[in-house]
Amino acid sequence: MDSSDDPQAQKYITESRCLVIEKNGKLRYKIDTGEETKFVNPEDVARLIFSKMKETAHSVLGSDANDVVITVPFDFGEKQKNALGEAARAAGFNVLRLIHEPSAALLAYGIGQDSPTGKSNILVFKLGGTSLSVSVMEVNSGIYRVLSTNTDYNIGGTHFTETLAQHLASEFQRSFKHDIRGNARAMVKLMNSADIAKHSLSTLGSANCFLDSLYEGQDFDCTVSR
Repeated sequence: MDSSDDPQAQKYITESRCLVIEKNGKLRYKIDTGEETKFVNPEDVARLIFSKMKETAHSVLGSDANDVVITVPFDFGEKQKNALGEAARAAGFNVLRLIHEPSAALLAYGIGQDSPTGKSNILVFKLGGTSLSVSVMEVNSGIYRVLSTNTDYNIGGTHFTETLAQHLASEFQRSFKHDIRGNARAMVKLMNSADIAKHSLSTLGSANCFLDSLYEGQDFDCTVSR
C-alpha cells in the first residue's frame, strides 16, 4: 500500500481493526505494545504470516516445506504480485509460481485435467474473508482461461461475523440495558465469539455463544440459529 488516496486502500484503512497511518509516503500499521509504538508495513506483516505458515507446515510434515505455488486474486497487479512474492521469499520459501485463485480452484478439484481434449465453461464461486468473487473460466485441452470475473468487496466472511457480533450486542443490550458497541474490549470478545458461532452454523442448525465477564463482570449467554 503506497497511498491512502487509493480507493481500495481507503476501504482497508476504514475496516482495519489496527490503526493505519501514512508515514513517509507509505501506509503503515501503528501498533502500540504498551512499551513502545511500532510502525509496520504490510510487506512485513505478509512475511510474518508466511513465516508462521512455514513453521506450521514443518510441524505437520516433519520436514521443511520450501517450494511453494502462491495463489493471488485475479485483479492483483504486478506490483502486488511482486510484493507478495518477495514477502514469501523473505520468509524462506522458494516461490515456483504465482497463479490466479480461480485457476488454483480448478486445479485443486482436477477439473479439466482428466479429460484434456474436452472444452467447457466453469463457474468458480469464492467467498473469502473480505470479498466475494465469481469467475467464468474456459477449460480447453487442460488450459484455463478467465472469460469474465467480478469481485464484490462488500460481501465476505468478516462481514457476516460483524453482523452477527452486532446482533449479539443488541441481545446483550436488550437483556442488561447496556450498549457495549462503543467498548472496544467487549466488541473484540463478541467478534471472536461470533466467528466461532459462524463456523459452527455452517454445519449445525444453532450455536451457543457464552462469554465470561463480557462487560462490567456480567456474563453473557446467547443461542443463535440459522
